[in-house]
Amino acid sequence: MGLRPSLHIQNIMINFYRKQKNYAKCLEIFKYGRSLGKPDLSLTHSMMIVYGEMQRIDKVEKLFAKIENKTTDFTFKIMTNTYCAAGLVAQAEEFFSRVAHRDDKLLISMMKMYSQLGMLEKLQEMFSLVQKKTADCVSVYIDGLARFGNYSKVEEWVKQIPKDLRDSGWIWSCRLQSAMKSIDEFKDHDEYLEVVKRIYQERPENLTPQKQSYGSNLLNRAICAHLARRSMKLKQEYSLKPINESVEDVFKEFAEEQVKKANQGSEEGKFQTRTPKKEQLALNKNSIYRPDYVSPYEAFLRKHQEGKKEEFSE
Repeated sequence: MGLRPSLHIQNIMINFYRKQKNYAKCLEIFKYGRSLGKPDLSLTHSMMIVYGEMQRIDKVEKLFAKIENKTTDFTFKIMTNTYCAAGLVAQAEEFFSRVAHRDDKLLISMMKMYSQLGMLEKLQEMFSLVQKKTADCVSVYIDGLARFGNYSKVEEWVKQIPKDLRDSGWIWSCRLQSAMKSIDEFKDHDEYLEVVKRIYQERPENLTPQKQSYGSNLLNRAICAHLARRSMKLKQEYSLKPINESVEDVFKEFAEEQVKKANQGSEEGKFQTRTPKKEQLALNKNSIYRPDYVSPYEAFLRKHQEGKKEEFSE
């Protein structure tokens, strides 16, 4: 670089390359500018933003320390945005509290952090502070809700954003995710799967392969959740119910029935008849349905056989 551009020109160039994500060029210009003299506050702010986007928090903090007592509201906004992007809640909230004039852009930055971390109460708090709830703001709010289900709320807010954004792949994936994670909001698991399938079929035509894969994965997870709930429901319906009648009553009824059948010559009366109800009673102590239980008829046969053996031995 043969010319000696002013600090203002350097600042313009850094911001230009930053928007193109050419951070190497930004660093080159800043390094060259420092060789010409001490950078002014505007240039320092621009480089703080660059380092923030690069996730070089140590560099941002180093430049912040060099500003000393020249900090402004914009300085605190840069620090807030940097910590928000890094997910450092305590630091972000500290600098957010120092900002005197908080615009909607800064509030949305805080919302994005809370959304990523699942802090729904604070997300709601920031959302309520936004003066003009633009499509971008509502989209961030919807994304935060969708991460943890909230199907009804998500659908309610989706209706309030412009149709062109509503039909975007990003909003579609938020709706699908919220439905997939909200199985308890539906009256039964069949309705749940119908809603998830309906939203999946409403997918935009220009979906990216990544979004298409993400949507298919959500649908598969919903099907698995549906099958699990269905299996659980069937298990509950056909599971053994608690038996309130006493073991003695069941014993008397069953014993009388079996002896009666045995006296009538029925082969069935010679052995225990097992049913789910009787199998459950078999777990009870002193139950006639225990594996070692001997029916009255079986006891009679054993006694009869023993008598025959004694008679034969004599």
